[in-house]
Amino acid sequence: MCILNRQLQAYALNLKWNPVPFILASLKGVSQVILIENAWTGFIIVIALATVHVKLGVIALLSAMIGTLVGYLGGADKSAVHQGLFGFNAVLTGLGLSVFLTANLATILGAAALGTLCTAAFMHLFKRTNIPVLTFPYTVVTWLFLLASYHLNALRLDPGLIPQDLAHWHMNTAGEIDLASGLLNGIDQVYFQTGFLSGILILLGIFWASWRLGLLAVMGTAIAWPTAYLMGAEITNLNLGIFGYNAVLTMMAVSSVFHTRERPALLVGLLAAISTVPVTAGLNTWFQAYGMPTLTLPFVIVTWIFLGARQVLPKL
Repeated sequence: MCILNRQLQAYALNLKWNPVPFILASLKGVSQVILIENAWTGFIIVIALATVHVKLGVIALLSAMIGTLVGYLGGADKSAVHQGLFGFNAVLTGLGLSVFLTANLATILGAAALGTLCTAAFMHLFKRTNIPVLTFPYTVVTWLFLLASYHLNALRLDPGLIPQDLAHWHMNTAGEIDLASGLLNGIDQVYFQTGFLSGILILLGIFWASWRLGLLAVMGTAIAWPTAYLMGAEITNLNLGIFGYNAVLTMMAVSSVFHTRERPALLVGLLAAISTVPVTAGLNTWFQAYGMPTLTLPFVIVTWIFLGARQVLPKL
């Protein structure tokens, strides 16, 4: 405890009692979930989450602050901390557990801190590969806590997450298509949400940072929806944006964020976004036997594949 107090005092002195850099870094941690470094975007997204439930906005902000604080106190590269790179996995972990688990705030924020530690660990493991860790740390930590609920009474799993017997499971393709909701939810689901106002605000936050990234996000959800529909996806999942959010993140990552040339690689990005649909379906089948959500693993896998291939095929 004494060591922690000294570290906090040193941190405060280093900031000269100015909390602004810490707050800005935390808000960037929220925006980095959508691959954007912009404090205003992060602020808009916090507001978007709060419109659904105030608790979600608070948890997102507190998780980002926890992740940023761990980065500062842990002695991480200051530029990386100020870019929000130690906050976004913490944000997703906090939001994911608040959506899929009934747990106290201390447990959720503790898991967010663990998500940041995992981020640092995977950064070290991946540092020679030129491949970003993306949201893989958050998926690992979230799965572990969800699975831990079967053996820890303090963690109660969402009743909708129950293991499915694949031998007797059948698709339910009935339902009425809601194209507008499906497309908007494809963006909204990046932060575990479905709803008109929150989706519009998140999209506004993306466009605030970059009109180009905003268009790529729209293209991602717009290409994923018809792809999933033509491949016979369940209407309910289409309307909820289940096949959209991984495509949105992949489209942005492959086309622009991790693309070194001046012009976005639109065709490659579209191909990557399309690829997330069967990958999402396959992983959904795999994980539903355990009653677990796939989270952003399709985005991680497809983006790693395309970024890895680009190191051998540089014209991609």
